[in-house]
Amino acid sequence: MILELWKNNLLDRAEELTREPGTFRGQLSEQFPSKTDGDVSECPVCDNEKPSFWAAVGEYVYLQCGGCGLIYLQRTPSASDLESYYNKQFQVDRKRQERMVAGQCHPMLRVLEQLLPGRGRLLEIGCSYGHFLSMAEADGWVVEGVEISRSAAVWARQNLGLRVHSGTLEEVSPKLKRPFDAVAMFHVLEHAPEPERLVLQAREFLRPGGILVIRTPNASSWIAKRCGTTWEWLTPPAHIYLFSPVSLRILLEGAGFRVESISTQRGDAHNTAFELARGVSKRILGHRGLASVAERPLPSRRSWYRGIEAFSDVIYRPFDSIEAFYFRPRQLHPELLVAARIPQ
Repeated sequence: MILELWKNNLLDRAEELTREPGTFRGQLSEQFPSKTDGDVSECPVCDNEKPSFWAAVGEYVYLQCGGCGLIYLQRTPSASDLESYYNKQFQVDRKRQERMVAGQCHPMLRVLEQLLPGRGRLLEIGCSYGHFLSMAEADGWVVEGVEISRSAAVWARQNLGLRVHSGTLEEVSPKLKRPFDAVAMFHVLEHAPEPERLVLQAREFLRPGGILVIRTPNASSWIAKRCGTTWEWLTPPAHIYLFSPVSLRILLEGAGFRVESISTQRGDAHNTAFELARGVSKRILGHRGLASVAERPLPSRRSWYRGIEAFSDVIYRPFDSIEAFYFRPRQLHPELLVAARIPQ
């Protein structure tokens, strides 16, 4: 059934994918008009019309597709709601992010090196403060970034000397010299109101044979199924779509990519023991429970929260390899790492 839906999706997109990637020179919005219309009545990836209730977080309801496993908000947040959220509530801890990127960048660089051993030009969409771009540059890549946060983009330019454009991909597209050899999107796809549109837009910046690398939460992970409503990545309105390995493959292949690899890893997530404890605390204490990675801890509890998190990592470290032995072949880690190529 899934394969049949996927084939239909490819046929629907055939006309859009006849042009060579990286050759479109107009505004992206002209080629890929927005289709956002509020309520989502069917799965936006495989068109399954019978989703089931998955969780409710405050006023937001998440549904799950019975076909491909995608978890998504029943109602797509409006542009004004998202703008208000990102300007008033969403915040990235720069120093913490730098430490996390330093510890996690090597698997991404390894994937890129295996698929493009000659390196080349790399574009990161949603590059934040530019920490990954800086490490990729040190690894031999010619890098460029796009970041919607003006303050983060300015910091990357002034402190790391990176070429980072401030604005949306559509806004800065005329400034980007195409094509690129690789495009990276790390924890961006789950925020996109229209993920298929974003993937098609990213394709426009790649040469034939170019690579798209994505990191995003894994909706089929062991911890997601155990925690349900308290899963750390279930954070509306920021996270609109949460992909399973199946749904992400369908999305990418429907957009004209050939998936080269899909693996899972811990990535930005808490260790399993901490996340289970955090979930229990939130069920018992509600909003007073331990915050998720995607939530901003209150300043008054930031130090003790980080202390507990760090201590739990030390205690849990011996169990990581045992967990990986079971999780890795079954793709049960909390984060997906996917590489896809445009066929030549």
